[in-house]
Amino acid sequence: MELFSGNCTVCYKRAIYYNYNCSACEPCKMYYRRSITKYCRYTYERNRKCYDGPPPLSYKDLNCKACRFYKCQKIGMHVNYETVPMCFAHIRKKQNAYEESSQ
Repeated sequence: MELFSGNCTVCYKRAIYYNYNCSACEPCKMYYRRSITKYCRYTYERNRKCYDGPPPLSYKDLNCKACRFYKCQKIGMHVNYETVPMCFAHIRKKQNAYEESSQ
């Protein structure tokens, strides 16, 4: 089985799984998980301006922890969703749509 190869919606690196309801790489998945489980509170370094402009070119460009966590939430990461390979993501979306329509 071949996994879908896409980009992480947080840092734009290569991602092969849906993590917490979004296409996310392993570092971003773990960052979001640690932030949630440890109840982290971050302060903004540049007044929420870190993601204005072009996408970051590398993982090191994601310096502001608060902006990174905000972006995770903004793109729809949610702790109630488990990790699934992207090749199964379309099946999951169909299942969710079916469950919502049957309720």
